[in-house]
Amino acid sequence: MKRFLDDGILFLKYRPKEIDDFVCNEGFKTFMKEIVDGKEFPHILLSGIHGTGKTSFAKMIVDLLNADYLFINGSKETGIDMVRTKINNFCSTRANLDSEYKYKIVIIDEMERLSISAQSSLKSDMEIFSTTTKFILTTNNPLSIIPEIRDRIYKVELGNDSSKEMKKEYFHKLIDIMKKENIKYTGDKKNIVSVLMKGYPSFRYPINLIQMEAIKGNNKIDFDKLVNRVDENEDFSDTIIKFIKEKNIQEAHKFICEYGGNINLTQFYKTLSERLFELSDDSEEILEMGKQISDKYFQSYTTNVKEVNIMGIVFTLIMIKE
Repeated sequence: MKRFLDDGILFLKYRPKEIDDFVCNEGFKTFMKEIVDGKEFPHILLSGIHGTGKTSFAKMIVDLLNADYLFINGSKETGIDMVRTKINNFCSTRANLDSEYKYKIVIIDEMERLSISAQSSLKSDMEIFSTTTKFILTTNNPLSIIPEIRDRIYKVELGNDSSKEMKKEYFHKLIDIMKKENIKYTGDKKNIVSVLMKGYPSFRYPINLIQMEAIKGNNKIDFDKLVNRVDENEDFSDTIIKFIKEKNIQEAHKFICEYGGNINLTQFYKTLSERLFELSDDSEEILEMGKQISDKYFQSYTTNVKEVNIMGIVFTLIMIKE
């Protein structure tokens, strides 16, 4: 039997390729269908926590439209020179002959990482080339985008629907993934629901968790055991947030050294993002904290020592509060 891990990263494998694959409310699905049907659409700013489908939406749309597009990774290309050369040159040239869509599309992922000068230059390009090029921007922190862009763009927040129907669709999609991958799972139903819904509305966390646990368990997952480890992750986050608020570096260091190695970093950063406004009442501090959380989360993909990454973000957040 072919092992599911032969197909690589499950989160990428199950990225939606069709609009009906996308887990979102009907209003947003209608909006996507209107775009694909050839109707006009504005520049779009997609916001939401990690794993809610921002980048998946952008890539799916250009594929369905067969549009000529430029993809910019905002975490790697942040400066004004990128806007003046790469984006400006793309917008100024004719569309690829293979393109079937009347507009070219520029996708900027993690838009919040662009410098203020780059964002200001981009605002001008969005206005100058609006008749030939559409811009789709994604961000985890929309407040990091300059007001001149936020006020001129169609804003969509993904993952903000907590309705019973949406959570049911989310849950059944995860169950369906396990069935398609021949992953055998056991456990009390309430524990299965508790573990899989812990990451809602992010799909990246539960899918990555499913893959890691299935690899460790030879394509089997015991949710009765897993639920205890997930709860430990939540308790860890509660304690870390308490230390940050108290600015207690010494106790935070001891606690991270003892327990940090067993923590799921994706869930940890998701919790920090969700509870960001508990850490400060100052708007400038919150903006800087949000940026640092995003930066350190990106770095966590390449870390071999979880404790070092966790210390980095915790100490940084405490310093911002000083």
